[in-house]
Parts: sequence; structure tokens; C-alpha cells
Amino acid sequence: SASRLNSLQKADGSWSWFAGMPGSRFVTTQIVEMLARLQVLAETQKEIGNIYRRGMNYLKEQVAKEVKAMKEAKKKGGKGLLPSEDALRYLYICSLDSDANPDKSTVDYLIKLLEKMPSDLTIYGKAKCALILHHFGKEEKAKEFMQSLMEYSLVNDEMGRFFDSPKAYYSWFS
Repeated sequence: SASRLNSLQKADGSWSWFAGMPGSRFVTTQIVEMLARLQVLAETQKEIGNIYRRGMNYLKEQVAKEVKAMKEAKKKGGKGLLPSEDALRYLYICSLDSDANPDKSTVDYLIKLLEKMPSDLTIYGKAKCALILHHFGKEEKAKEFMQSLMEYSLVNDEMGRFFDSPKAYYSWFS
């Protein structure tokens, strides 16, 4: 329930794995993505609005820190810098919520990296990228990601369409 989620949320907007632990970006991303989907599907914004906004503010800060670290690493000669899967999920959440109000410079920086079509992404990451790029108006790049996803998939009568690739790990996000 919303009151239980509220009681477990920390002052900075994050949630932790267990009571007494520091906030976890992973756990917070899981919860905020679920809340964003609930808002889209069930329009329960009034019940969860404040909890959701605090979680989004936490994620916004975490993604801004990640981008800052990436920019600093690039200045020091870092190459092949990629957004984390958590950053991708944050952009995905922003694509679900038209009122998310992400920082434009942060989003622009991450989108430019995604447009280069990083090869290190999981199947899940590529699918998220296609949705993100579509939402942020990068239709051609979104289609390229979808084409790449299809190239990793196989089809047969017994199993239907599936991914037979080391990039499709055996877990929920495969």
C-alpha cells in the first residue's frame, strides 16, 4: 500500500534493501518504475504522487552524479563511456511520465551516448533504448535498435521468437 511504501522511504527519497541500510539506487529504480507504470495504467497518482516524486528526485540526483562522473572521466581520456542500466531505466521512467521534468542537459548527454548504439548493452538494455529514443524523438535510431534486437532473435515453431545470445542473460530482464 502507499502508506507502507511511504513508511519505508528515506528522507532523500530512496528506498533500501532492508530497514537500517542506506538507500539503494537499484531498489529505488525498481519501485519508481513500478509506480510510474501504475500511474500510467491505473491513474493512481493521488495516492502515490508524493512518494513517487520523492523517488524521482532521488533518481534524478543519482543520474546527474553519474553523468558528472562520466564527463570527468572523459576529460581524463576515458573512452567507451556508457550510461548504466539504472540510468537507462530512469530515462524509460521519464518516457512513461510526461510530468517527470528530467534535467535537459543530463538527458541530452545520455541520449547522444545512446545514439552511438553501444554494443555492450544487454537485450533488455537495447529494448529500453529503443523505447527511450522513440520517446525523445530519435525515430531512426529507435528503428536501428529494433533491427539490432531482431538480429539477435530466432524463430521456430516450437519456441516462437526467442533470443539465443550471450547478451540475453537468464533472468527476469531477458
